Amino acid sequence: MSELPVEPLSRRDRARVDTVREIKETARKVLVEQGVDGLALRAVARQMGMTAPALYRYFDSREDLVEHVVADLYGELTDVLEAARDAARPATPGVQLLETSRAFRVWATTHHAEFGLLFGSAAE
Repeated sequence: MSELPVEPLSRRDRARVDTVREIKETARKVLVEQGVDGLALRAVARQMGMTAPALYRYFDSREDLVEHVVADLYGELTDVLEAARDAARPATPGVQLLETSRAFRVWATTHHAEFGLLFGSAAE
C-alpha cells in the first residue's frame, strides 16, 4: 500500500498552527499565574496583545480552549510517566511502577496549577 504524498502546509496554515500553539502556551501561563478561575479568554488575549474576540477565530469558547490545554497536559504527563517507566532499572513491573509513581508525584508537586486543572484542586 503506497502512502499518499503529504501536501506541505500553506503559509497561512503554518501561521494558524503557530498562533494556536501560542494561544495554548499563553493559556497555560495564565493558568499557572492566576489559577483556573483566572483562565479567561480576555486574560489570554491581553497577554498576547490580541483582542478576546480574535481568539474566537481559533477556539469556539473558553471551554474549548481549556479542553485543548487539558489534552496537551495529559500528553505531557503521559510522556513523563512513560519515560520514567522506560528508564526504570531493572525493568521489572514493580520497579517500573515505583519509578512511574515517583515521576507522577514530582510532576504533581512541581505543576500545582496544571495538576489542579487535570485532577481537581485539593482546596476544592
